Amino acid sequence: MFFGKTIARQIVWCDIWMRGDWRFDCHDVRDFGEFDAWGAVMSDLEITPLEVKRRLDRGEKLLMVDVREPWEYAHCRIESALHIPMGSIPANLQTLDMDEDVICYCHLGMRSLDVANWLRTQGIASAKSMTGGIDRWSAEIDPNVPRY
Repeated sequence: MFFGKTIARQIVWCDIWMRGDWRFDCHDVRDFGEFDAWGAVMSDLEITPLEVKRRLDRGEKLLMVDVREPWEYAHCRIESALHIPMGSIPANLQTLDMDEDVICYCHLGMRSLDVANWLRTQGIASAKSMTGGIDRWSAEIDPNVPRY
């Protein structure tokens, strides 16, 4: 059991360090957020596809933003999403409705995490990244969305 906790701490340390948060003190895993079903550490910047689906099913207003490249969008998409490639986000900031929670996604969740983080610095406090991107959405929510 102790070995498992040590590994978890190392994973958390790498996750925090890679995002540029330079913490040098040791923390228990619980200090960094929740674990999702795949064992990844969740921050308030991320939301799982299952939670997105639940919120959509409840009728909550969510602005889904697909930040992938046009060729990726042409291959597969979530129908209700607004397509704004990552590189075009700054020029299209005014098109984002501040009254809705903004959920960004990409292929695997890395680009969308960067976009959600940047959107928060621009005053969109509700911006989140869908963990695992459209690939995880396809695996867990809608298998009709092709995977690539």
